[in-house]
Amino acid sequence: MVGDDPAINKFTIPFTYYVPLSQVSYRPYLGAFYSHTLMGDNDGYSYRDYDSYGGKVGITFKVSPNSYVSLGWVQEFYDDGIESSSRGYPQFRWRSLILVYIFEIRLLRGN
Repeated sequence: MVGDDPAINKFTIPFTYYVPLSQVSYRPYLGAFYSHTLMGDNDGYSYRDYDSYGGKVGITFKVSPNSYVSLGWVQEFYDDGIESSSRGYPQFRWRSLILVYIFEIRLLRGN
């Protein structure tokens, strides 16, 4: 079967703090995270599990009463016990509270 090996599972613990500002339509944010990735076997070859951790910084804009757009930078560090590396990348997020609400209602109803 194409694309089924190795099995990869990732667990992440994120934290984001939004700086409280009043009377403005934007908020700066700072964040940190830790991830552990479990790598499965592929045709007898065993991959190493690895950890990653890092931080993020950016700004969130309120674009409507129920929607937000975030722009920022993430710096992530990887370590598998033998080698370590890092990379940085831009982050873009759009969040609509209406869509989140509709999705949560569907999950609660089982639809």
